Amino acid sequence: MDKSTLISPEQQSRNDHILDSGWDREEQLKTNQKAMKLLKAMIERNQSKKTTEEDLRFWQFVYETIDSHRPMGQKLFSEKS
Repeated sequence: MDKSTLISPEQQSRNDHILDSGWDREEQLKTNQKAMKLLKAMIERNQSKKTTEEDLRFWQFVYETIDSHRPMGQKLFSEKS
């Protein structure tokens, strides 16, 4: 199967523009290695964290605080549709 049929013409146009601009994907990946490792570590740390009662109370407080500053009928968290 021809790869050009797997992406839209708009995406192909964007890809062509990137290639024409002299952007080097491999160089960009090499440049971003430190940031990518840090992001990966942060994601792994957050995935392993268990939600505690304290976390739930904190977020409930945040939701109530946000809703308390919004007009009736426009609550984000406390009103059911």
